[in-house]
Amino acid sequence: SIRYVVANPSSYLYLDKTRYQFREAEKIVKTSDEIYQDCPCFNDYKYGLDNLYGYSEHLTPQVIRNRLLSRPILFVLGTADTDRDFGLNKSCEGDAQGNNRYERGLLYRHHLKAFMDNDTNFRHTWLEIHGVDHDAGDIYTHPDFINKLKNLYF
Repeated sequence: SIRYVVANPSSYLYLDKTRYQFREAEKIVKTSDEIYQDCPCFNDYKYGLDNLYGYSEHLTPQVIRNRLLSRPILFVLGTADTDRDFGLNKSCEGDAQGNNRYERGLLYRHHLKAFMDNDTNFRHTWLEIHGVDHDAGDIYTHPDFINKLKNLYF
């Protein structure tokens, strides 16, 4: 069997056009469609399921949703991965997902959970590693990450 680990990506594949942002006191709210008037491609593939290309164009959006939601994925977020550095996707499509990698991960978790509210087969696990920024070595050698892998997969 295959298991997946996703750690601090610059952007995510959203399963519909809904996007979220943080409001006062870290409250997550749905954004309005008007906010993306100057970013008409915010939901194009690889950010969303519009205008699929490559291998994805041979699949329906529902098949892609089902596959993503049913696969065992460990999402890892470094809580200090908050810089808007050179490697961060700062396009309007990327920024529609949040201001930095950590925020984007939190908002994406909220997005996925909205699809899985009543599904007992939810196979995603989320791990926040406190104090770690965008450093693969620090993420993959952190005791919390190693312990989570052991508990999930071995």
